Amino acid sequence: MDYGNKAIKILVIDDDPDNRARLRKKLQTICCDVIMAENDLEGLQLGLIVQPDLILLDTKIKEMGGLSVCERLKRNQNTSEIPIILLVADDDLDEIVIGLEIGASDYVVSPYPLTELKIRIRKALLSQNDKKRVCDAACQSEKNLATKVADELGNTMALIGGFTKPLMKTLSGLEQSIPLHYLEEIMQLTQSGRELVDEYQLLYRSRSVIEDVDPIQLTDTAIQAFHQIIKEKDQSVLVECIQEETMMIKGNAYNLLSALSHLISNAHKFTPRGGQITVAIYYMDKRVRIEITDTGIGIPQALQEMILGNQSNRSGGFNSKRKGMGLGLTIVKSVAEQHRGKIGMESREGKGTRIWIELPAHVQDRDIARRFSYVS
Repeated sequence: MDYGNKAIKILVIDDDPDNRARLRKKLQTICCDVIMAENDLEGLQLGLIVQPDLILLDTKIKEMGGLSVCERLKRNQNTSEIPIILLVADDDLDEIVIGLEIGASDYVVSPYPLTELKIRIRKALLSQNDKKRVCDAACQSEKNLATKVADELGNTMALIGGFTKPLMKTLSGLEQSIPLHYLEEIMQLTQSGRELVDEYQLLYRSRSVIEDVDPIQLTDTAIQAFHQIIKEKDQSVLVECIQEETMMIKGNAYNLLSALSHLISNAHKFTPRGGQITVAIYYMDKRVRIEITDTGIGIPQALQEMILGNQSNRSGGFNSKRKGMGLGLTIVKSVAEQHRGKIGMESREGKGTRIWIELPAHVQDRDIARRFSYVS
């Protein structure tokens, strides 16, 4: 069994020599390096020194007990990410539940059938590998986003200065009237900047939480958050979804919701009163696409290229109708990349915009078909 083009290392912690011999024989059939620990303390030490890809842990080990060993391994930052499969002597539900709650990835019941053991090991390693890929992608996209944030905030500060200078000159020559629209622009720009920085900090703090996310539920939650302001603007939202199987996204629910909320917010903000916003969910081969189409003002070609091409907006060009759009879409792109996905768009100024995020997905339950369409 290979893991990232290298033989995997499995640490077995079991104080029963007969069990160790049986497990060694079974594990050698799947071509992996097997390290044996004869007691709890040796297991903890080898976990730190060897840094195995996976640990098989006997829950009935003497002295401190298997569950205590599991808890210590999960509390130590040097071993906390190593998947642990519990070896249980019988189908003890309470023991299994406690083990899973303190961080074990899975369990297998004695006599540990080889086929079941292989499946559970492969599942634990693939899950760990997926998490590592998501984290690696997150680190890279964070670097890209940090550059974008610096550029956009620099431009925002420059704009504030640009508005402030004429304001000072105007005020110095006026005795009675004050151009309040300058102050309003300044307040809107600074508020927008603060909100985006706060959101980036939340995205950064929550990036490591990985779970199964239902794209339909995610979309519904995002739409409901904007229901009232969409209604106040006499806009309609059409949601379309054709789903042959229950597909799930492996990722961070908060970050995905933030990205989708940005897209719906932009569609609402830049679509005129009485316009329509269409949200469509498409399921393709191991991927899901969430697409938002509006009848708004459109996105200039230069801004599209800046977002999709990771270019910096150093020109300082600004359109008050579109302020906040660039950094918001940059956050969407960053979240898509964190989840090994991508963002795409088609837009014509004055005609509207179609933006989508495409993400890897997996089937949760087969033989489930849902087709629906509704208007809010």
